[in-house]
Amino acid sequence: MEGLLITTLCDLPAGNACTIIGVDDSLPVKKRLDELGLFTGADIYKLQVGPQGNPVAVRVCGAVLALRADDTRYISVAY
Repeated sequence: MEGLLITTLCDLPAGNACTIIGVDDSLPVKKRLDELGLFTGADIYKLQVGPQGNPVAVRVCGAVLALRADDTRYISVAY
């Protein structure tokens, strides 16, 4: 991953494409995120963040998902 920046999905600026490099196993909704396509190796695009920081809109597998900002802190990405 030379030359790539590593951060959490929460800290990724809106308008950037990235690849998920890990989802913390302690996240209670990890299984649900996997089912929605948010798993290691998935390419996603952070569209925007709501006015109070929630929700966080991302595009994955052609679908737009709204995620809780707290959950995005557990998703590591490279861009």
